Amino acid sequence: MAITHDYVDYLDEQITIAPAGSQEEFQAAQLIADEMRLHGLEPSVEEFDVHSISSIETACSVIVMFVGIILAGVGNVALFIIGVLLTLGVTALFVMKHINSNDVLANLGSRMRSQNVVAKHEATGALVAKGNRPIVIVAHYDSPHENALYKSPVANYIFLVKKYCKYCVLGIAVCALVQLFRFLPDGVRMAFWIVGIIVALPLVVIAVMRIAERFSPCTIGANDNKSSVAALLGILENVRPTGRRPESHRSAAPALLLAPPKPQGKRRGEEVLSALNILPEDCEIEYVERDQSLDANETAELENAAESLHVGQEHDSGSEDTNNAAVTVEDEVDATMQQVHQSVEGLNGDVNDATVVAPPVEEADAQARTQNSFARRASLFDLPDPSGEEVDPFIDKEETEPENYTSAQEPDEVLEEKDSPFETISRSEEASTPTPEAKRRSFRLFNRKDNNPLDDWKGGAATREGLRNNSEVKEETTESEVDVADAATEPTEEELRDAILAMADEKLVSHDIWFVALGASDLDHAGMKNFLSKHRMDIRGAFLINLDCIGAGKLSILQNEGSVNTRRADRRMIRMITTAAKDLHVDIETTDYDWDSTDSTQAMRNSVRSVTLMGLGDNKLPALSRLAEDVYENVDAEQCVDTAALVTELIRRS
Repeated sequence: MAITHDYVDYLDEQITIAPAGSQEEFQAAQLIADEMRLHGLEPSVEEFDVHSISSIETACSVIVMFVGIILAGVGNVALFIIGVLLTLGVTALFVMKHINSNDVLANLGSRMRSQNVVAKHEATGALVAKGNRPIVIVAHYDSPHENALYKSPVANYIFLVKKYCKYCVLGIAVCALVQLFRFLPDGVRMAFWIVGIIVALPLVVIAVMRIAERFSPCTIGANDNKSSVAALLGILENVRPTGRRPESHRSAAPALLLAPPKPQGKRRGEEVLSALNILPEDCEIEYVERDQSLDANETAELENAAESLHVGQEHDSGSEDTNNAAVTVEDEVDATMQQVHQSVEGLNGDVNDATVVAPPVEEADAQARTQNSFARRASLFDLPDPSGEEVDPFIDKEETEPENYTSAQEPDEVLEEKDSPFETISRSEEASTPTPEAKRRSFRLFNRKDNNPLDDWKGGAATREGLRNNSEVKEETTESEVDVADAATEPTEEELRDAILAMADEKLVSHDIWFVALGASDLDHAGMKNFLSKHRMDIRGAFLINLDCIGAGKLSILQNEGSVNTRRADRRMIRMITTAAKDLHVDIETTDYDWDSTDSTQAMRNSVRSVTLMGLGDNKLPALSRLAEDVYENVDAEQCVDTAALVTELIRRS
């Protein structure tokens, strides 16, 4: 799951702003598509047109209604009639859009081009069944504009105004109708007129700021959109792992600060080569002019190798038995000469080259054999004899050894082995070093068809402690018991979570999973509307999970969405997410969002089972959304990791 953290860094560096319908948004879409291709998918960038007046036509209508209610109370008959007609007309448009889903004003204004990035993982594995529901994961990648109202003291009341806006519109319409009843006393009609104006004022303030928002600077959108896209790509890595991490300069910065500057080529003389002590004393060193640059890395490696060889020479300088080395003189001399030539070529810098004149073969015989034969075995001198008696430094020598201890070799073979001047180390095939995959499986806490009785899952994030029956513990010490003892170390919470998420991978890939990055979400959720119009039949019966602003605030499940024509999130998905969050120790709340709509709201109105995960601020607004403070430093990447873990587990359990 840590790769989600890397994607948060990567997207913040690669994408600055991406307002809907802009070239920056198109470039962001291409970047996301390239990341999806690296996971073996074939994403399609689906372009569509959206009108520029989208998302602000309602704000314009509210201003027209406010003008209408004002005109409805004046004494001039013509203005009175115009005011009433404007108020009632806007009310009719409001009902048509939100009740009948017929937005008459949506086709006004110039056209803009946006795009969705759509990729599909085809169901694979033995658990693929006809009844498996498709899973659709969506996150928008376009950045919104700043809204000054969202950082003002009034921000705490925005959700109340939007929640009750439908009643306010109906109240304004009633106040305008009352003005038609001329038989009523003037005082009564005046009171309704004033009430209509007062009710319209909060709506007008939000509408004016919504229009001004279109001309304000665009936010970075680190939490509003990038955190959700990072979680989406993190889930994609869980489904189709590549082992690749996105390259981020931010994560590489500490290493760059600690890395030393690149060394320049230096001229090295005879004293440097002599100080390495890798040549016999009677070797003659002759330098020849040559223009060649010095590779610092090769020089460092050569010096380290020479130092280790020198240590080997000092270690075996006291050895007397040199006639039993299992190498020929000619091979040793050739190896020595080859090493010398490589040493000189790496040390000559960018000016000099050296030619070494070696002594005759007869003179170098004993020295070469001593230097190479014992140097190769220097690292083995401190190893214990595997055929010998095993000694535990923490047990008294007077204590008896285990009765059932048996040597790995027969006694005759042990004696024969001890007669040899060189020790040998052997191991059985069963004790071979486990592969990384075997190590990963040995850590898992749950049974994954490995036929390992020690890995049975006892429920929850259980550790290995207590999984074995004490009555079944054998007296002899076997290699498998050593492995279990090593794995019995108390795991961290992150390791427990990874262990839970690592089980049943075949369930994870047995669904058709759609990964959709939505464009133009800020223009009245145009991206989601276009996706549903093209793929409504393809995702029939699907579960849709919408990720929005998940990198800050309180992570929440939205159980109701939409101020008008409110829809409820799928109960089964809410229950599954809540249970998974409890198992993974992720803090999450369930709250109402019945004052505004999201991308998921459009899917609910099209009978798609949907749910939204969103980070909410203390004012119940999407955290950091439409604020200049929506930057990388204010994003909690760990919350993005938690969200990716939750959705991954939801896919497994669906």
